[in-house]
Amino acid sequence: MIDKELVKKRFKKSLSTYDENAFVQEKMASNLLWHLNNSCGKNFSKILEIGCGTGILTNKVKSSLLFELLYTNDIVESDISKELNFICGDAEIIDFPMNLDLIISNATFQWMEDFPKFIKKCLNSLAPSGILAFTTFGINNFKEISDITKTKLDYLEISQMNEIFNNLFSILLSKEEEILLNFSTPKDVLKYIQKTGTNALRSTNWTKTDFKNFCTNYQKNFSTEKGYNLTFNPYYFILRKN
Repeated sequence: MIDKELVKKRFKKSLSTYDENAFVQEKMASNLLWHLNNSCGKNFSKILEIGCGTGILTNKVKSSLLFELLYTNDIVESDISKELNFICGDAEIIDFPMNLDLIISNATFQWMEDFPKFIKKCLNSLAPSGILAFTTFGINNFKEISDITKTKLDYLEISQMNEIFNNLFSILLSKEEEILLNFSTPKDVLKYIQKTGTNALRSTNWTKTDFKNFCTNYQKNFSTEKGYNLTFNPYYFILRKN
């Protein structure tokens, strides 16, 4: 079970520090728009962005796509929502606008509790031949953290996700990659996670012993010549409604 209230609390706390630290998420958003432009063009009359956050993807959509109406959604209200057609709430629960030409999202779908059901919800909200374009994360995401803490999201293999999409969509893009960020100390890894709001799996605070054990294990198992790596495993999908 994903604690959506904890997700909301942690991301709300990170609003002021997210943009300057979300290097990977910014790269993912740029890559997604590049692939979308190349496979589907730039014209989408009616768009919904899920998980708009501080507007990293939103601003790229506004500058690179042609549209008549842009809806945005997030579980947390932020400054970006003031100038847009903003729908606040959990995307698994709220009602979506219908007959959408494009549903787009960046680094959000990993937080969905019932992913197959949510995908069908997106499908039902799309117009005929509508596009679902999104990024999420795969099984090797934050593998260093999960190896030490034994805590992680219930990530799916990319092949498992493709199975969910079969018969519902034509798969125009299904791609994964690994990105490494390097940090000077294990403590810096934890600070980074806190500043991007991605520490929403554990509600209890760490004790001094927890912190010490984490740092010791990170130093022992994930030390490199350049410092301490943290692995990201982005997935990219562009799907056309059948």
